[in-house]
Amino acid sequence: MKTERGKGARSNGAMAAPSIGPILRERREAMGVTLAEAEVATRIRQKYLSALESDEWDLVPGEVVGRGFLRNYATYLGLEPTEMIDRRRSIADESLAAVLADTSAGSALPPERSVDYRPKDVALRDETEELEAPRRINLVPFMLLLGVAAVATLVWWSVTQFSDEIAGGFRAVQEQIVAWQQPAPTPEPIATSATDALPGNLVAPTATAGAPEGAAAAPVEQATVEAQPTAIPTPVVEATPADSGVTILALLPTPTPQPEIPTPVPAPATPATASTAANLRGAPNLDSEVVGGAAEGETLTITGQSADGAWYQLQTGAWIFAQLVNNPPADVPVVATP
Repeated sequence: MKTERGKGARSNGAMAAPSIGPILRERREAMGVTLAEAEVATRIRQKYLSALESDEWDLVPGEVVGRGFLRNYATYLGLEPTEMIDRRRSIADESLAAVLADTSAGSALPPERSVDYRPKDVALRDETEELEAPRRINLVPFMLLLGVAAVATLVWWSVTQFSDEIAGGFRAVQEQIVAWQQPAPTPEPIATSATDALPGNLVAPTATAGAPEGAAAAPVEQATVEAQPTAIPTPVVEATPADSGVTILALLPTPTPQPEIPTPVPAPATPATASTAANLRGAPNLDSEVVGGAAEGETLTITGQSADGAWYQLQTGAWIFAQLVNNPPADVPVVATP
């Protein structure tokens, strides 16, 4: 009868124990914080936070992990974590003891057995024998110093023997670099005078003052220019009457027009959007007043950020938590916080 009354008292105490979920939910709603913002701040997934607020501890991965979640969540909400853990322990430990009462885990431990400690015989040695034993000289440090000295001597001898060859190699490299840096020879200027650039048989004849009119009007016979041994072949030019002259522009090659390179047009930037439904606040902190809200996927116009980069200021003057924004601009200026 005494055992049954004890079990009944434990079960009644478990039923009368205060619930934790409503306390957490009422505190979060009083702060005006959503589950998404609490998830970012505590790094606990929303489904576990919802399970804590609804007292569904079967959805939490284990009692120990759940108590760790409860401690972190209570600290974030400004509650006393030790008091919340004690509340959970008063609920869980009583129910656990009732479940394990009829199992081997709830049975009493066997009586302790006395242990017989017996001394062990140890052979004693005289300290004077160890002091009189000859000490061995450790030659390892001396061998290391000797090896370092030998390597240094070999390096010094190599430098002194091959210094001339090394200097000659550096000198040849410097001369080659100077030869590469010399400017290319300037090409000779192109003659601009028609009489200087063309052979005598290509220059159009001019009428002299004492020549008769018939001689001036007579046609000039056509002449063929022989090929000159130059890189550019000389074109064949027909002689024209005396009243038409030959210009140098007619013999120069026509330049090929270069195609215009189109100017690349930068691709439009991806706008910033809200990753989930979030509250908009009047200042960059969770204790400030909620002045609005942003739906999931809503386009945001960001005009500034706080000094620590944890909040973004929108064009309307409201503030949003930075981790709830997708594709934020890279060059957001820091603005003064209210």
